Amino acid sequence: PVARIAVALKILELLKGANKVRAPLVKHLEIFLNNGGVPDLGLGKSPFSAFVGALDAGCELNEVEKATLLGEKTLVNAYAVICTEATRQLLSLSNGVSCLSSEACPADMRYLDQAALENYGNKHVVAAGMAMRGVLEGSSVLTSSKGKKMQAFSETPFAQAIASQILAEVSKAVNVELSSPQSVFVAGKESLPVVSSGLESLLLPLAESLLNVVALSNERTQEVKAAISSAGESQVVGDLARFVGKYHDMCKDKFAVARKESTLFAEGLLGGNSQAAGISVAAVVDALHHTMLVEAFAAVCLLRIKQGAKVVAQEEAPKPEASDDKKKKKKKEKKKKGGRSVTEEEASPTEAALKSLLAAKLENSLSCAGDAVGVVAAQSIGEPSTQMTLNTFHHAGRGEANVTLGIPRLRELLMTATKEIKTPFIKVPFAKGAKESQTKVLASRLRKIGLLEILKGIQVSEKPIVWDAGRKLVVQTFHLKLKFHPLKAYREQAGVMISKKMIFRCITSTFCAKVSTSLKAFSRKAAQVTPDAEIFHYLGKKGDGGDTESCAPDQQEDEDSPFE
Repeated sequence: PVARIAVALKILELLKGANKVRAPLVKHLEIFLNNGGVPDLGLGKSPFSAFVGALDAGCELNEVEKATLLGEKTLVNAYAVICTEATRQLLSLSNGVSCLSSEACPADMRYLDQAALENYGNKHVVAAGMAMRGVLEGSSVLTSSKGKKMQAFSETPFAQAIASQILAEVSKAVNVELSSPQSVFVAGKESLPVVSSGLESLLLPLAESLLNVVALSNERTQEVKAAISSAGESQVVGDLARFVGKYHDMCKDKFAVARKESTLFAEGLLGGNSQAAGISVAAVVDALHHTMLVEAFAAVCLLRIKQGAKVVAQEEAPKPEASDDKKKKKKKEKKKKGGRSVTEEEASPTEAALKSLLAAKLENSLSCAGDAVGVVAAQSIGEPSTQMTLNTFHHAGRGEANVTLGIPRLRELLMTATKEIKTPFIKVPFAKGAKESQTKVLASRLRKIGLLEILKGIQVSEKPIVWDAGRKLVVQTFHLKLKFHPLKAYREQAGVMISKKMIFRCITSTFCAKVSTSLKAFSRKAAQVTPDAEIFHYLGKKGDGGDTESCAPDQQEDEDSPFE
């Protein structure tokens, strides 16, 4: 069972030889294990003599290959690992059974219907869990770090304790040091000690209890198989009955093997040591796993057959005959229309027919990017398209950056189906405890706000001044004054959280740069028109609300008065 598979894998993993001998090794190793060959782990003169002889005869190894591939130390160490693998199987099963729910079922069972498992198929999990719980709660060998008995099953790492004990015994027997991962063999933060005179006192009660559960599960599977066979004479029912019977026979064979190895271990025919204990428990665990799986599968098959028969009976039930008055009324309607009358049952589709019709309509309505969809689809986006001009798109009262996309955005989504869109939408969730004012400040910083949106007015004054008296140079100056509303008005009416410092930074860094660029272009253009005149530009910055002192972050800003 599990132990023999594990030793095959571990020995092949540890063998260091040429690839040409790997295939014969695998072949003869499988023959040796399938025929019931078990190494004598009493560690006497030659515990692996039969195994080495079988491999030597089949593979025709030379002396060097015998020494390197079939060394005594290599085989003993490989078989020692087997006990660890067996206890891992026991650990996995015990943890799964302790949950007592279908969530802990093996992966092979998770494709089954959840409701069906809860109705019937889960009974085997409950039975096995109760049996193991009785063994564990009745055992006095497990104590906590404070010396108290562990009562709850979830707090009783029985399998971890067995694994630790087996590792200790195996290490002494083979004179090697074996280590185990903390995540497998240690429960919680502390490893629970095992107070016992020998490992056999722990494993024998557990093996006997699990064998009783296997026997009961086989009996229930036999009953379910008989119920499936008598459920009907259809081909599906017959196939299911034969399928369940095939795997039921396999489970009975596994139970016989587990019973035999458990008996041999109990009688001391295999030496009565820790390695034999691991083999017997692994066989019992393997039989229990497959028996539980087959019983659950058989139970679900029976439930499906019963549900299917009930549905067929409902569909084939005779419909109640209509009264004479209704029959006469239908005949009159048929004569008036001059054709076949449509009954109410024919006119109203069933739920399945309606779902299939909706699915067909949905599939027919799907289209890929770039498809010609016709006039109706074009009209559905015609209204918002009338507001577009090349790269701008405006909704009344809104000026965010995510609507200034226009026709390029439509082309990006509908025609080219670009995977990486240029301006994707991002939702920013706030942490618990964030204040509303803080969220508004963050939203204002993420939002695109143009200077024109917050301006109250612009005042431009023109004044000629003497620039250079020696050259008699007179220049025309323009003084631009930007007026703003009180800061409080922006927050109350538009929900925009801005400060004077933010406005001043926007003007000096962005607005003035654009004005300077425009002045340079104007100067070059004017110089070409009037080459006799000397045209130059100069840009000065001044503001009574934007200087560094009045915009210091540690000073309180006046939010009730306008500024410029």
